[in-house]
Amino acid sequence: MSRFKERRRWIANCNGVVCPKIEKTIENLKVDVRTYDVEYVGNYIYEVRVGVRTFVRHLGNQTYTCRKWDLTGVPCSHAIAAIMKDNRDPTSFVHPFYHKETFILSDESIINPIPDDSQWVHVELDAITAPPLRRPPGRPKKARRKASDEPKNA
Repeated sequence: MSRFKERRRWIANCNGVVCPKIEKTIENLKVDVRTYDVEYVGNYIYEVRVGVRTFVRHLGNQTYTCRKWDLTGVPCSHAIAAIMKDNRDPTSFVHPFYHKETFILSDESIINPIPDDSQWVHVELDAITAPPLRRPPGRPKKARRKASDEPKNA
């Protein structure tokens, strides 16, 4: 119960739209994108060059060649470079799963505490035991069954 209370207090004291860990990740990525070369192509399409690699970002319909943003819900460094070139806030592009409000809603329900086992209702039933051991018929195998792609006699 104390852990739930601490989580509620911790998130209430946090500032920002997204959770602090994601906010810190975005701030670290903002430092990394300073060396990226970003070109605006038009119609919310950006070309991000990192060394010899080139990534294409379409901020309008949110399509990307990197796919890291699709998998994590947090903009990757290439997307952050394009977002910052467009003078927008990268935290507004984070998936709603990582928003502070979602975190608060997940901890909103209260779990009722239960008493210890000395206050439980005692029921007279047989003790729970393991099922009886049943040996398969025949002699036990000496070697394991090999997969179809393994050699027969190694």
